[in-house]
Amino acid sequence: MNNLYFKNPKLFAISTLLKAITWAGLLVAIAYASYEMFYLKNELIHAENHFIENLQVAVCAFACAVFFAGALLNGEKAKMIPMFFAVLAFAFIFREVDFERLDVPEIVKTLCAGKGRNIIMAVLFVSVFTGAFLKFKFYLGAALKFLRTKVFVLGVLAALTLLASDIVERSSFVPNHEFWEESVELVGYTLFLISAIVYLPRPIEE
Repeated sequence: MNNLYFKNPKLFAISTLLKAITWAGLLVAIAYASYEMFYLKNELIHAENHFIENLQVAVCAFACAVFFAGALLNGEKAKMIPMFFAVLAFAFIFREVDFERLDVPEIVKTLCAGKGRNIIMAVLFVSVFTGAFLKFKFYLGAALKFLRTKVFVLGVLAALTLLASDIVERSSFVPNHEFWEESVELVGYTLFLISAIVYLPRPIEE
């Protein structure tokens, strides 16, 4: 499909606006976190379940919603591809939120941590892969088309950025490495969100 063709101009306008808001929001968030960290000496800014990590969760939740909405609204036929990324974003939320430390009902901890979390994610991923496998030839072609899209390129950049954040986390010789690890991770999740926003008006298969 020609990426210059947009089936729904309204979705394209929404996508353009969301990209601008997301980039601006990232810059404001990094600036605010840096001010708190280096000027006010507030090291809680990058602690578990605090500002940067909570923002990461919000970004992942938004990415999940946008991929899901795009699959339903933009005329996509290869729905399992955006659904996979929606589930992946959901997995990122589980990765960042330590439900066992939160003051939530035990049933939530049981479902969202440990074996409960693993079962939920396994069911979701198996469902997506099963849906794709049932139309293997179609999804093979769709996947090859997907590899040539901006969404894929942004996804790769997001993955590389998240990998870089893990390297920073292990680099204890870097001053304030925990702050930089969380900040780089936020950038990675933001790139993932941008890939979802770019996908919104651009179905892979019509």
